[in-house]
Amino acid sequence: MNISTDVAWKSFMRNLAGTGSISVSGDKLTVSNTTVGSGNYAFNKKAVFVKAGETYTFSCMARRISGANGTSGSISIYYPTLTDNVNKVEINTPDWERYELRYTIPFSAQPTSTIQINIGILGGCAGEFEMSNPLLTV
Repeated sequence: MNISTDVAWKSFMRNLAGTGSISVSGDKLTVSNTTVGSGNYAFNKKAVFVKAGETYTFSCMARRISGANGTSGSISIYYPTLTDNVNKVEINTPDWERYELRYTIPFSAQPTSTIQINIGILGGCAGEFEMSNPLLTV
């Protein structure tokens, strides 16, 4: 079941600092950060209430415009109960590719549990990437 197909990226919350920037043109999200350092980042996030035992999948098309492997943009699923990313993938090719992440919610999850989809470039990284066609399914 699709629970989000926000092609205009309106349900994502922007988080910017320093040299980080985010722009949307049509269905394309562009994220960039030009300076490596803890005060410079750009990422979008979306929190979703989840149910125990269900598997959530986030996918999108993406490509890296600039940056080096290991030091550019990424997509992650963050599970606040564990205070950690539970699945993460780096956007590491200049060609458009479909990226997909999955996470199954533990059976011990509370009714108020959430996951957070994070898309961006954090302080230790610099580069630019584009994304389109976001889809969150359960």
